[in-house]
Amino acid sequence: QAANCSQKCSPALLRDIEEFAICGKIQVKVEGTSCLNHCGNGPNVEVASKDGQRNVVNAVLTFKTMEKLLYDSAQGAELSDTQRKVAQLKFEARREKLPETRLAKVEEAFGLLGGFERALKKNPKSASHLLVLRAQNLGKGEEEAALKDAETASKLVPSWAQAQLAVAAALSALGRHADAVVAFQAGIELTASAQEKRLLNKALKALEDKAANPGGKKSKQKDLGASGGPKVEVSPEATSLLRWGEEGVVKKSAGDPEKSIYKRLGGEEP
Repeated sequence: QAANCSQKCSPALLRDIEEFAICGKIQVKVEGTSCLNHCGNGPNVEVASKDGQRNVVNAVLTFKTMEKLLYDSAQGAELSDTQRKVAQLKFEARREKLPETRLAKVEEAFGLLGGFERALKKNPKSASHLLVLRAQNLGKGEEEAALKDAETASKLVPSWAQAQLAVAAALSALGRHADAVVAFQAGIELTASAQEKRLLNKALKALEDKAANPGGKKSKQKDLGASGGPKVEVSPEATSLLRWGEEGVVKKSAGDPEKSIYKRLGGEEP
């Protein structure tokens, strides 16, 4: 969606809907879109029914609104009260400004699931989502812990692309760019959305550049977002596909969505 929707957390909403649907066993296909032309009313969600009808829901800004949207759009949701509370904590965490506040929400969610070890055994999908969220918000000096969380998440749910992408981000933050390329490629293979794959393949090129220049030699590619370059904005299509630490991991050259790439694949810009 457009930049103003991105500023209202539409990338985070994409992950919230995806994870809610997974844990609730809701049979829906969730993927990012381009601008829905409802600017100023976002974040917006387009719901497509089996009969081909499409409806755009505006201003999905709260957990209750998102929850109602999913229950109204799909039948047979199986979300327990605890899972619902965990989903709400993740929703809130992604909208907190400070990493430490996000991490506190993650730990609260683990507590609701009976603690870390119990969550791994009894609620592997919810645990994997929380582990990735925690890995994305651990700070400098905690890269090994982030990698451990991401790898655990990928083992819990091997088919989940976001876990593999989190592994790639943590490996790159540790300077293991060649290993990160392998993990990132695995994440792309597990991604169902063609649009997200296109954006991820652009990000992969930046990561491959890091692997080919381990000494930090500057690439000649202009769209890597070097300081002093063209004015950029957060890409709403893919911000949440791969995050590491801070907000705004994806950059987009102004006026050209085809130049969307990741500003950071862990660590500093190349």
